[in-house]
Amino acid sequence: MEAPGEEPRLDWTAGPRGRLPETRRYGRMRAMRMVDCAKLHETLPGLPYKPFNDALGQRIYDTISQKAWQEWIEHSKRIVNEYRLDLTQKKAHEVLKEQCEEFLFGAGGQAPAEYVPEKPHEH
Repeated sequence: MEAPGEEPRLDWTAGPRGRLPETRRYGRMRAMRMVDCAKLHETLPGLPYKPFNDALGQRIYDTISQKAWQEWIEHSKRIVNEYRLDLTQKKAHEVLKEQCEEFLFGAGGQAPAEYVPEKPHEH
């Protein structure tokens, strides 16, 4: 059990297969927060936190699902690698944030122009 003020833990074993995960807080079960996902156009579990401490972070928290956020994380890895972004630099964070907004709310989902997917290894 969490101490007062701690974030609840996800309990993925709370129910039958396919059931939404639930959080435990003070011994009671609470359903996950659901959002109408702007990216996937479905009602899905939302993020448990704001990813950025600004208006974009609030917009993502309010309208982006965990599933869409995970898709962004995977897409962002390609961007960082393809553009060789140095995440210690403020400019790299600005570029990534712009790409994040485009991916989640714009026409996003496109790999960087220079991106070449790896070819499967032949055995």
